[in-house]
Parts: sequence; structure tokens; C-alpha cells
Amino acid sequence: MPRRYPEEFRRKVLDLVAAGRPVAQVAADLGISAQTTRCPEPAIRARPGAADVP
Repeated sequence: MPRRYPEEFRRKVLDLVAAGRPVAQVAADLGISAQTTRCPEPAIRARPGAADVP
């Protein structure tokens, strides 16, 4: 069963990736897998003015 992260944690991940930080770096800094970090990518890409996600 997938782990459920608190809303504030998920928001932090989204904000860091949207700001242009590499997905792998965000994952390493937060102690989660890069795959977990990639799950919300479509939501990030849909944001107006969001940086390109590597």
C-alpha cells in the first residue's frame, strides 16, 4: 500500500520542483524516492509560469 504523506509535505515537494529544483535532488533532500516525487508532475506542469521539470 502506498504511503500517504501529509498535505503540507506534498505541497513542499510541489513547490520545490515547480521552483526548478531537480526531482532527484528534492527526493534526496527529503528522504523519499524520485518516483514518489514524480507522481505530481502533471499538476506541476499545469501551473502557469512553472519551471520545466527535468
